[in-house]
Amino acid sequence: MFVPIRGRPVPEVTWSKDDTNLKTRAHIDTTESYTLLVIPDCTRYDAGKYHLCLENVAGKKTGFVNVKVLDTPGPPVNLKPREITKNSITLQWEIPIIDGGSKIHNYIVEKRAATKKAYTVLSTTWQKCSFKIPDLEEGAYYYFRVSAENDLGVGEPAETPVPIRVSQAPSAPENLYVTDVTCDSASLAWTKPLHDGGSLITGYVIEAQKKDTDQWVHVATIKALDYTVTDLIEGAEYTFRIIAVNASGRSDPRESRPAIIKEQTSAPSFDLRGVYQKTVIAKAGDRLKVEIPVLGKPRPVVSWKKGDTGLKETQRINIETTLTSTILNINEIKRTDGGQYSMTGKNMLGTVSETITVLVHDIPGPPTGPIKLEEVSCDYVLMSWDPPENDGGVPINNYIVEMRETTGTSWVELAATVIQAVIITRSQVTLRWTKPQYDGGIKITGYIIEKKEGAGRWMKASFTNITETEFVVTGLTEDQIYEFRIIAKNAAGVFSQPSDSTGAITAKDEVDPPRIDLEAKYSQAVVVNAGDTFKLEAAVCGKPVPTIHWLKEGQEITEAARLELKNTDFTACLVVKEAIRVDGGQYMLLVKNVGGEKSVNINVKVLDRPGAPEGPISIYGVTSEKCSISWKPPLQDGGSDVSHYIVERRETSRLVWTVVEPKVQTLNLKITKLLPGNEYIFRVVPVNKYGVGEPLESEPMVARNPFVTPNPPTGVEVSTITKDSMVVTWERPTNDGGSPIQGYIVEKRDKDGVRWTRCNKPLETIVTNLLKGEEYQFRVVAVNDKGKSDPRQLAHSVVAKDLVIEPAVRPKVSSYSVQVGYDLKIEVPIAGHPKPIVTWTKDGVALKQTTRVNVTDSAHNTTLTIKDSTRDDAGMYSINVTNALGSKDSITLSWEPPTYTGGCQISNYVVEKRDTTTTNWMVVSATVARTTLKISNLKTGAEYQFRIYAENRYGKSYAIVSEPVVAQYPFQEPGPPGTPFVSSYTKDYMVNSILWTKINKMLIQDCRFKSTPLEEGIEYEYRVYAENIVGIGECSKVSEVYVAHDPCDPPGRPEAVIVTRHSVKLRWMPPEYDGGSLHMAGSNVELKFNIRAKPAPSIEWFKDGRELEPTSQLSFKHTFESTTVFLKETTRLNSGTYEVKVKNSLGSSCGLVRLLIQGIYSKLFFFSLHKMY
Repeated sequence: MFVPIRGRPVPEVTWSKDDTNLKTRAHIDTTESYTLLVIPDCTRYDAGKYHLCLENVAGKKTGFVNVKVLDTPGPPVNLKPREITKNSITLQWEIPIIDGGSKIHNYIVEKRAATKKAYTVLSTTWQKCSFKIPDLEEGAYYYFRVSAENDLGVGEPAETPVPIRVSQAPSAPENLYVTDVTCDSASLAWTKPLHDGGSLITGYVIEAQKKDTDQWVHVATIKALDYTVTDLIEGAEYTFRIIAVNASGRSDPRESRPAIIKEQTSAPSFDLRGVYQKTVIAKAGDRLKVEIPVLGKPRPVVSWKKGDTGLKETQRINIETTLTSTILNINEIKRTDGGQYSMTGKNMLGTVSETITVLVHDIPGPPTGPIKLEEVSCDYVLMSWDPPENDGGVPINNYIVEMRETTGTSWVELAATVIQAVIITRSQVTLRWTKPQYDGGIKITGYIIEKKEGAGRWMKASFTNITETEFVVTGLTEDQIYEFRIIAKNAAGVFSQPSDSTGAITAKDEVDPPRIDLEAKYSQAVVVNAGDTFKLEAAVCGKPVPTIHWLKEGQEITEAARLELKNTDFTACLVVKEAIRVDGGQYMLLVKNVGGEKSVNINVKVLDRPGAPEGPISIYGVTSEKCSISWKPPLQDGGSDVSHYIVERRETSRLVWTVVEPKVQTLNLKITKLLPGNEYIFRVVPVNKYGVGEPLESEPMVARNPFVTPNPPTGVEVSTITKDSMVVTWERPTNDGGSPIQGYIVEKRDKDGVRWTRCNKPLETIVTNLLKGEEYQFRVVAVNDKGKSDPRQLAHSVVAKDLVIEPAVRPKVSSYSVQVGYDLKIEVPIAGHPKPIVTWTKDGVALKQTTRVNVTDSAHNTTLTIKDSTRDDAGMYSINVTNALGSKDSITLSWEPPTYTGGCQISNYVVEKRDTTTTNWMVVSATVARTTLKISNLKTGAEYQFRIYAENRYGKSYAIVSEPVVAQYPFQEPGPPGTPFVSSYTKDYMVNSILWTKINKMLIQDCRFKSTPLEEGIEYEYRVYAENIVGIGECSKVSEVYVAHDPCDPPGRPEAVIVTRHSVKLRWMPPEYDGGSLHMAGSNVELKFNIRAKPAPSIEWFKDGRELEPTSQLSFKHTFESTTVFLKETTRLNSGTYEVKVKNSLGSSCGLVRLLIQGIYSKLFFFSLHKMY
């Protein structure tokens, strides 16, 4: 780069470039006339701005040269992943800093697995700065690189520095519960997320939020699935949330229900619902484990007993205690371990005990011998024996009789009929037997059943011919002991000998808890194709025979067109034909009898298209152009994971659905490009490898912003008015516009004004700095996030003046009674503003207050308190309240007692009143004990009549009626004051002296009043009214007319110039302001200043701060000695302050004159002349 230069002396030359050291990169040659910069073998990095600086003693000069090097572009910058899901990664980058001097046409995007060395090209024509790589292996690591390409070729690539794992943030943890709460802690438990995002869960973040706060506080980060949060505030309410974390980020939080932190206390108790009828049955030799849940806080201490003695723990018998239960363990249980076991729980709130029965079943002991041979013949032997001493805990069903010849060693079971009691209940026994070995040479045609109660005789138990080898004997008595035997009959009508007896059988429910024998294949899910038939079956047993129930999703299955139940006493079977998607899921086989219940779960997976997603579709973040939706996975996934979802939308005014996104792999989607104001419906369709499932539709949604400006407030009112303030109140707006009201704007203006001024506070504000007597209007504006509402204006204007209320006394009753020695408290409501002065009198004399008798006053009540009352405290008490408006007294009535009392003492008087405009009498008091009564709360100016009844124990007398009386003040309106005159005045105010004779109490105590503000030059006249509590009197005579202007200033101090014996010659300075001179309206005015200056000054005239220019009405005249302004046909618009400024090279000076133009005349108010230097 060759640059000519010049300068004297020869300037110093400096070349520079922001990011390059030119001393090592370039050759620089400089002479007196030029400078030369040479860069050998330039590359793209040599492009840019080169700065040249020339400097010598005379100054400094700079310049620059832009260099463009044509080359392939540099690498893109800031290459990083923008979004990572479980099977895709979206990359983003910025354009290269160096474009190689040519526009970049496209980018080349490549990827390679971290386990490989070769890159795979994904795209060679990509033109945006972001790229989504789909179909990646979940959990795998990948490297990516991006190169830019221009007209000169492909540039250097930018590569991700570390491998990126294909994963996403996990789903939220499931089911966050608060399992326990103490006075300062809370125990939490949760389950793992349904999806880990393709990356291992590294931990869980626990946060807590206190009620009435918006802040979530970090508590801990752990790896376990439970945690106890400590150091909580007792009595406070907390909400907790848990967040799962993996390498890709954090999941959405899962919140708990609010929990109040306080110590939970409850009395101890045992949950025995798992022990049927408080009885546990075990087989001898088995291990018995009985777990009883223990309830109560604080945690109860549990002790065990067997019978009446404490349970002695051994290696075989021991007690195990957990946080929630107590467990009785008996290894290799014996018959002697059976019996009553009691447990006792105890804590600070009480003690509870429960007892369970343990039954140990075993094989019976040997029959009690010896065997008695009661009858012996050539072909049979009749023998008998006693039952065994130990029956094994259950009744003996039957006996097995064997025999052997004495010459042999093997025993042979006799071929006699052996009877077994298969099922025994409290009302019936099911018997089963074998056929006789010998039938007498002809077919057996039937059997006869006989029974015997206790030691009674044998009786027939069957009354029909029994052909099977099983029979149910019914009609038994509970807890009765029976024996049974069978007699066979053949076709020849010959009866056999009776079989051996069953032995003693007690008619009571035999309890054997139900059991289910399930084939091993059901341990895994049963997989069937849609349309196939499948069968679920299992063997069941128990005593009594259990009932069989098939359930799915908590509902019992009944037979239908495709469902068939093939249950027997010992087999449970369910057949489902032509399986569809909804037939998949978990089936429960439940068997029950009196001994308990047993259930097993069988999972069935029907391979089909998925069902509809679980609704409803949640719509949130709605604006006029976009919204977001979310949904839950389908309950029936068709036996295959849902690969993606199809999201569609339509306007409610149309029937055609439009695809928003064809392949959504998350459970939410942000939808854009909506039309403002249109109503939309969205639907989500799941897809698995078997096809497209059923859709789920949303509720209609209108695309509009979530909030608008609020409605104006309502009910604007003004209260508590004083001379300089008012209280403005209002109601909240009927509609807040969808956003909480943040505040209110209160504005005011004078009644005749046009400009509103602001004064603020929420829902109520006190507006101060008002002018007494002025009339104001108010309005209120509500504000939210969107903006301001329309204003709501007060219906009427309000005058700023002190609130004045006449004094009033409102006693609830007029007579009080109290027993001697007791305290009396009389509280009388009063009213008035300003606060009235309260005076109490007793029997016409001012009440004297002592430590025993005292009066206290508040804003609304006056209270008389008399302690330890005596007879001297009885009497007539009167209350007088007085304020600036006057006083309020009651009307006092008095009367004489009746001349005839009816033969017994007068108990009381009844006083009534009526307004003479009505005929209705109202009771004033029905318990007057004296012959005087003060009546208050009368309407001023109304005419009343009163009547009084005397009452004794036999009833009321006839009434006496008073003359009509008017409730009014005992005085009249005042007369007119004297004629007012102005004692002093200025342009801003006048002081009125008002002379009159005082007649009564006045609202204005002084006879002087300062009238302000006034308008300068305006004529004023005054008149005055007097006002008392009755009303306003006549006005005074009108005063003289006064003009509001300043008076003449006083002259200067006089000096004695010549003094003789007969005279003194005085001299003084004229007043600075003489009050002005008068001009007729429309006359010409001349404003003149004398000037003394050398050299001649420049002259400028100003009016009220604005420079004057010559017009048809205004002109100037400047001479060496003076400057003059001429005003023709002046008007009031010419009033103001005129200023002249003179200035030359030696200095400046100014002069002022104030001019007032009145409607009738104009007057020069102020004239000032400054000395010129």
